[in-house]
Amino acid sequence: MKINRIIRECTTLAVLLVIIAVSKSFAVSASGTDTLDYCLKFDGRDDVINAGDIYSFDSAQEFTVEMWVRIDEFKPWRTFFCKFQDLGNRIQFQQYRDSGKIALCVNNKADIRKKENQAYFFTPEPEVTIGDWFHLAMVFNGKLDNENRLKLYINGMARQLKKDASATGEVPSYMPSTTAPLLLGAETGTGAYGYRGLMDEVRIWTVARSDDEIRTYMNRSLQGNENGLQMYYKMAKSEVFDNVKIKDQSLYRNDATLVNLSADSCFVERDVAIPALQSASIKVEQTNNGAAAIAWKRGSGSSNIVFASESDTSMPQLSTGTSYTADSSFGKGSRAGESNWYCIYNGNEANAVLLGLKPSTMYRIAVIDYNGGKGEEHYLNKLSDQNMISLTTADGEKKTQTITFDSIPVAEPGKSYSLKAAASSGLVISFASKDSSVAVILDGQLKIKSPGVTAIVASQKGGEAYLPAPDVTRILSVELPKISLPVNEPVVNVTKVTSWWKRRPVIFGAGGAFVAGLIVAAIVASHNDDGATAAADRPPNDPILSK
Repeated sequence: MKINRIIRECTTLAVLLVIIAVSKSFAVSASGTDTLDYCLKFDGRDDVINAGDIYSFDSAQEFTVEMWVRIDEFKPWRTFFCKFQDLGNRIQFQQYRDSGKIALCVNNKADIRKKENQAYFFTPEPEVTIGDWFHLAMVFNGKLDNENRLKLYINGMARQLKKDASATGEVPSYMPSTTAPLLLGAETGTGAYGYRGLMDEVRIWTVARSDDEIRTYMNRSLQGNENGLQMYYKMAKSEVFDNVKIKDQSLYRNDATLVNLSADSCFVERDVAIPALQSASIKVEQTNNGAAAIAWKRGSGSSNIVFASESDTSMPQLSTGTSYTADSSFGKGSRAGESNWYCIYNGNEANAVLLGLKPSTMYRIAVIDYNGGKGEEHYLNKLSDQNMISLTTADGEKKTQTITFDSIPVAEPGKSYSLKAAASSGLVISFASKDSSVAVILDGQLKIKSPGVTAIVASQKGGEAYLPAPDVTRILSVELPKISLPVNEPVVNVTKVTSWWKRRPVIFGAGGAFVAGLIVAAIVASHNDDGATAAADRPPNDPILSK
């Protein structure tokens, strides 16, 4: 009986442990921040994943492919992803000719034998390093203008692109319509131009993902039912079936074939390693009262964290797996250990703002690269002059100022007026017209161009001792000049004159007809400048009308 009771208790405990483990696993998965434990390894010789011809991309106007990669060898034209029929009809994402540079291309019926028929771009500066993990995203949106149709994101940040010298054409507004298969890890189905390195979390979309969407979800697993998600490969051994097929976790089930890849050896644990390259070239500028702008050049980490201190003590080492909450107001973010270093930024951008600074005070600022999502951060703690900078704030606080701006009278086209405004600081005022078709500012004068209404804005941007002044706006109304007759000139009624002229024998007699005619003609001529109107007012038997 005692043995049975022990067995029952052990069984109950085992069940509880299983429930706890399952609950913990579900909680992590549901949070969207689960660990990406496995990835797929390409040998760079003949390994390739073939998903077949996916018709959804034929003539599509929007497309995104994103993935995590760790490059183990950099060679020209080694391909991460493509749908390649020929050089003139392809979608391709690959390593460029020069080490560290990434290239991408969308061609649709381009004649590569002629200039201005290719749209092939690359990063002008090296952006990736061997041995580091990077999140890469290629975004195509044919609905935008040519300059914005093709974008590249590395670790969630848009990167500058330059057109290859041999490819001077525009980016097409539609993707090519071909029967070429969609491939991962090589340019052809036989593995030509194969990529050597690791690949994980491949997502392919029929929508153009935004930078916010890319940054938000690049460190998270997806559910598989997201809008526009066409293909989703987690690159885990558990997702392989029939020993050669890897599951597509999207709703479309575009399962792919492993070509020259052994399911037993091609999947490896994904290590979250410390970045190899630290951020550098930090610049800081005090912008206004108690604030500063910070910018830097990204290193090889997937994210950056920025700390600031009011002391000149060294920054302590950041602990692996410790998450720090950022607050741009100095002293309100997480502290680095027990030090006086406070977290002011944590994210994927290359700029930050520091608020709440005191006058006449020196601050030190450090930018640190790290890999991994929340709770799995691997910080590059190595600090140097390249990623640490000092800022001494200006003496005292800047003063406020106001603008006095006199009202503007009703103006007339073609004339110029002087504007009367002054700043309480004594600094120079600048003016601007909101509608240049009505009025413009020339040499400090208000030049009136045409009738209408516009707003004239008086501004003062501030200086070393003063903050910018609030703008003051005055409404300008421009009207055509009014035309009026002289005060003493009588208004002549032609109708009455005509009647009076018809009665000329009574008034003047036969001998006075000629004189009366001259008087009427003179009055009518002075009353009408326009010939047509004057003719309408003349007597029916006027000699001019009878011509």
